[in-house]
Amino acid sequence: SEVQAPGNDVLPEEFLLSRIPIRAGDPYSQEKVRNTMKILEAIWGNYGFIFTSIDPSIEPDEETKTVKVSFFSDVGKKVYLNKVTI
Repeated sequence: SEVQAPGNDVLPEEFLLSRIPIRAGDPYSQEKVRNTMKILEAIWGNYGFIFTSIDPSIEPDEETKTVKVSFFSDVGKKVYLNKVTI
């Protein structure tokens, strides 16, 4: 019924939602949930948050036979590159 991916001041929710494969109205798929978690981890990693963990929240509604899916991101501290040795 609804998909959420709360962002922060670095990446807003609209940006995150535009890059994940789950949309409201799609049939529920555990595989898509796992794939979305990996995609969100990669997105945050590209912005320096390489230790991000994604916590999905799935709230079923028995009356309407739908689920509300939210992906909460615990981004932690940003990681900076200090030295590259080749």
